[in-house]
Amino acid sequence: MNALPDNNKKSRSLVAVLIFLGCLLIWSTNWIAISLQVEHSDVGSSLMLRFLIAYGVLWLWQRLFAGPQQPVTRKAYLLMAGVGAVYFYAGIGLAYLATAYLGSAQMACLSAFVIFYIIGIKRLFLHVPVALHNLLGALVSIAGLGLFMLGDPGRPLSLAGVALGLTSFLAVAIGSVLSEHIQKTCQLGTLHINKVAAGWACALYAVSLLLGGHGLQLPGTLADLGILLYLGVVCSALVFVLFIDLIKRMGAENAGYVGVLYPIGASYLSVWLGETPLSLHLMLGSALVMLGSLINFKFRYHPAPKKVEFS
Repeated sequence: MNALPDNNKKSRSLVAVLIFLGCLLIWSTNWIAISLQVEHSDVGSSLMLRFLIAYGVLWLWQRLFAGPQQPVTRKAYLLMAGVGAVYFYAGIGLAYLATAYLGSAQMACLSAFVIFYIIGIKRLFLHVPVALHNLLGALVSIAGLGLFMLGDPGRPLSLAGVALGLTSFLAVAIGSVLSEHIQKTCQLGTLHINKVAAGWACALYAVSLLLGGHGLQLPGTLADLGILLYLGVVCSALVFVLFIDLIKRMGAENAGYVGVLYPIGASYLSVWLGETPLSLHLMLGSALVMLGSLINFKFRYHPAPKKVEFS
């Protein structure tokens, strides 16, 4: 009598695991795809087309599958435009520029610092106390990143790339905090926020092309078109749909491990593709970055009875 419910439970668990692995694979391959796009395509045109595609996919998904949306105020639209300008335009745009100097594995490890930027932003502007595990996790991740960056003999450390990368992920963190604020104060879903933000980012990239005197350059080969579609459809739209579904199936705590694990996946994928040489520095450095993120993440959901805070 219990066979059918047990089978349904196993099926749901299997689907959740597959979605988890899918999100992990997408985020792990994101920086490889960006590196290839920066190498072979015009950056400004690629970014405009990427977010145009993302906007179209998210718009279509909302029309077909999302429930009715509540009315959106002018203030909410302006805030979502801010997410598009800060996160998708400044943040992702600077990340593309940084990728010209840094490898995909280095960018993936740098991106782990978004969470620590968010902690700092909330402390400065929202007066959220900083817990001891936040500081410990940040120090461990910084040590890992330094070991990884300084120990790669095949790719000398680029200060310009690191500066661009850190600035880009600061913008991403600001956009993330703003998006969270919109969700709480305007009761809007992540997909709707990302759709509007992607549309604004596309418009800003188009204006940048016009002001710079550059025409729109379409992908010249099938490989370039494939990379553009992968970044626009999968990395900028589908992964958000999957991750939201994953949170519903597994909870925010378990789903969040995707963000902890993907820098490791990106690092070893970069090794497998021959972009980054395998070395002890890479293995130890990327492991420390993951450990630092894990310390921050695990204690965030399972705080100790007496939490030490710096206020």
